[in-house]
Amino acid sequence: MNEKEEYLLDTNNCVYYLNAWRKKKEKWSSEEKQVFETIEAIKKDTTLYMSEATFGELIFGAEKSQNKTKNLERVEIFREGVPSLTVDQEVWNFFGKIKAELRT
Repeated sequence: MNEKEEYLLDTNNCVYYLNAWRKKKEKWSSEEKQVFETIEAIKKDTTLYMSEATFGELIFGAEKSQNKTKNLERVEIFREGVPSLTVDQEVWNFFGKIKAELRT
């Protein structure tokens, strides 16, 4: 039996997916279309995760949206399929180092 691949989705990919999920297909941006179709194609054979930071960003976006209740519900449903992973100090140190390197 093959092991499932695992992916950690970043905030942008989660937002594109959630935005596409709520819109009619003909209104999707090119980014929403690409992300939604990619996730739909791979989700059977992979395990998807997001970080706690990404989950927090999704909650923040829902809280400041015009349709807060519906968007919070959408984020929670999304979290059921894409659980958040705990991020420890070692991960944040690595994140800070890599982000600084990429900026230079």
